[in-house]
Amino acid sequence: MIFVPRILVLIVALLSSIGGAAAASHHCAGAAADAMAQLGITPAQIKRTVFIDVIEGTRNSTTVVGYEAWVDLNSCQGTVVAKMSLQCDVEEIYSRGECKISNLKNDH
Repeated sequence: MIFVPRILVLIVALLSSIGGAAAASHHCAGAAADAMAQLGITPAQIKRTVFIDVIEGTRNSTTVVGYEAWVDLNSCQGTVVAKMSLQCDVEEIYSRGECKISNLKNDH
């Protein structure tokens, strides 16, 4: 039987934060905070940050290939998502739901 590789997303840590401070537990927290700052989003505007491992593989073998930071804001119903490499380089950033951020694609 052949298993087709697929990307699986597993939640690694759910970090409830006061002003985004608790997100510092993940090793990519600094890169995520920098990405938010470049968008003009301050720690006080962040309700919660969830870091997710992006997993690729088969049923028998999986590998972490990157991370995603899902950032919920106090000001909107939705999320800003930063896709990152294993080295925490931000590869893509977009918003979801009702969060409309200037110069960001919204992926409902």
